[in-house]
Amino acid sequence: MMLNGDLYFKSNKVEGADGRKPWRQLPKGPSAPLDQFVDALAGKPATSLVTPREAAERVSVMQALYQASALKQWVKPLHYEYSNPAFFPVMWEAPVRGD
Repeated sequence: MMLNGDLYFKSNKVEGADGRKPWRQLPKGPSAPLDQFVDALAGKPATSLVTPREAAERVSVMQALYQASALKQWVKPLHYEYSNPAFFPVMWEAPVRGD
């Protein structure tokens, strides 16, 4: 939970994460996107980037969230057919207000 800019984290699997005090043991964040781009151009390995498959899965989930919000019901995310690059589901379009 975030409160006043502080993260409160509770987990039985992480020592000291009791949720009572702000969690300060955060990992170092990734470098800025421009720095990551320049590093990629320089041939450095990209460690913090997602795979194309994971990116497509995230888009599918976000698409289902937007559709579910508009329809006020649960929408199951689409599953992309990765073995056939020619297959891509049609993007769902939200209804125009006033229709």
